[in-house]
Amino acid sequence: MKKVKHLLIIFILSFAILSVSIFVFINVRANKRVYLSQYDFFEKTYAFQLSFNDEEAEVLKKELDKFIYEDDKIIAFTGEGSVYKLYSSQALIRLAKLLGENEVISVLKNNILESLDDIDFASLNLLDLYHYLLLIKEFEFTDTLEKCEAALRKHYDAETQLLFINSKNDFMNDKLMISFLLYNDLHDFIDLEEFSFISVFQSYYSQAQFLGPKSGNTLYNAGGDILYILSELDYDLIDKEAHRNWFEEWEEHFRNYTFSSPFLIKIYGDYLKIKRIFADVDEDYEKMNSYFETLKIDDFDDFDDYLVVYNILENVDLQRNEAIKNAMKEKLRQEAAGFTFSIKEISIENTFYGIMLLQALGIELKTAKINNLLALYYQEIDQKFKNRDFPMGAKWLYHVLMIQKIINEDPPIDLELVEGYMEMFFKQLRKDDADFQNLLVCRYFVEIYSNLQLGLKNKHKNKINALMNKFIEDHEGKLWFSGITDLFIISKLLKLDAIADELVFEAERKLSQDGGIMDYLGGTPNIYGTYGFLRIYDLYDSEAIFNDWLLEMLSEKRSYVSKIASENGLCPETENGAVTLKSIYCGAIIKNSIWKGGGK
Repeated sequence: MKKVKHLLIIFILSFAILSVSIFVFINVRANKRVYLSQYDFFEKTYAFQLSFNDEEAEVLKKELDKFIYEDDKIIAFTGEGSVYKLYSSQALIRLAKLLGENEVISVLKNNILESLDDIDFASLNLLDLYHYLLLIKEFEFTDTLEKCEAALRKHYDAETQLLFINSKNDFMNDKLMISFLLYNDLHDFIDLEEFSFISVFQSYYSQAQFLGPKSGNTLYNAGGDILYILSELDYDLIDKEAHRNWFEEWEEHFRNYTFSSPFLIKIYGDYLKIKRIFADVDEDYEKMNSYFETLKIDDFDDFDDYLVVYNILENVDLQRNEAIKNAMKEKLRQEAAGFTFSIKEISIENTFYGIMLLQALGIELKTAKINNLLALYYQEIDQKFKNRDFPMGAKWLYHVLMIQKIINEDPPIDLELVEGYMEMFFKQLRKDDADFQNLLVCRYFVEIYSNLQLGLKNKHKNKINALMNKFIEDHEGKLWFSGITDLFIISKLLKLDAIADELVFEAERKLSQDGGIMDYLGGTPNIYGTYGFLRIYDLYDSEAIFNDWLLEMLSEKRSYVSKIASENGLCPETENGAVTLKSIYCGAIIKNSIWKGGGK
């Protein structure tokens, strides 16, 4: 019997050791790094020359002046469009209403009204659209209401039955709150019946997990959000007794709350919006008002966000501090008098193309100011990734890194930060998320890893491979679009062989019209798609395609640029289209293309 028992123990131990060994082997293999062939960023196309004659150079300098922005700290290039201060406008209006400053609202209305029809709704995330809708509701402007309703539907996630801000991968708390805000503030202005929000909120309430302070969550991430939402709709929707113990834990957490900054009024006010469901809050508001009485206007100097100021002041009795009230009114009037609703948007992509063109003209770069700009962009990139806006975050990171490599011989790049962003993206990416936007993010990261010679984890390479295969399978026979060049870059750098040379060659032929490339069959030939096929020429393995087709392609593309270029030699986006910094750059690269094999 003892022998059998010993054998059983040995078997169990052996099995455990084997299981651990297998786990360790799989984990080590998944995290093993693959180092990619080193290529320079493909947007830079340093394999080709970039030059302008004297006449073209003079015209180009004037064109660059239209887009350049410079102050005492940064230098940058703006985009073609404008940025509209939707958030700031709405913040000022809310504060003006709270302070009873109707004249400020009239000044803002006169400033804003004529621009409301110019906004591109496709470029707005849901938070911007929400602020836009609040503006047109305030001004009783209904000309764009149908466009707003159409834009709103594009932010609907059928799976969760909620709206999302940036993507369907947004956190559930964010989806719940933005859906509620839209419903609560706008259901009497815009048709929202198709969304059935109240029943959806009730459904989420029945599934919600309520956690105490020891969980490490904030009050609203621990169940407070759904209670706040239902309390604003109908107190009877809440089973108060079911959450009594939960509330008492949080009440104890806030019991000895003290104020050391005006911002803490907002935090405590948010807590009281939950406490009022369960208990009387008069003494708590008196506690806040007593602190408010001690404040001076200087205590608000650090708050340049007027919506934060509004969120503080809405919780207190303004009559308890007339000095603050009157000083804030004066600040508000001054802000409204100098307020500009639309401004030219600084574009990191245009800044890259502008820098490349400045270099081609032999103009010295102001590297200190450019580095200041990049430091600001790193802060914005961090927010993009934290908010799960991976397409924009990756695109900005890609262009920032390119600029760093251009202006500095040994750029101070935080490789751990870059890898951290990569991990954030892949952590939420599933193997069936095979849409082109996700693959474009992959392309940015693959190029970054190739250029910086960072090792790509096997598990990430395998996931990209799975995404590529699924995308190709889902679009079999339909890969005739200019984005195939982005897939080709991924395939070649990762040695996946997912996109063959011949397939790209065939796509170029199908999409070509008079030497220009359409984004899709039946589209309009444009300089960007045309340039896209040129920038990848160095990736071809096939000698026949590389030698025979390349020379023919270069000739066709140069003819296309000559055809659509203006009299001054600058290239527009399309024939008779707008001239942009990117279109000038792409056109100049094609026009002056000299490939490594020699000859023109």
